[in-house]
Amino acid sequence: MVAGVGDVLCNNGAVCGQLFDVVNLDADYGSVSTTVEIVDYNPNATTIINLSADAFATIADLNLGIINVDVNRS
Repeated sequence: MVAGVGDVLCNNGAVCGQLFDVVNLDADYGSVSTTVEIVDYNPNATTIINLSADAFATIADLNLGIINVDVNRS
């Protein structure tokens, strides 16, 4: 599974190819998580991380669109 990052995590591209654990912080989902590889940079993004649809679907309903997450390097 893959994701893109915004300026907060980008670190001048140093995170590309790195694996990150993404945890859904919504109590209704019980801290479910997924691991993604960073493959893209989204300049000026309003989010910390932009998950692919398949990665998002493993931790939340796609219809939610935006969720609160915790992101840590694997």
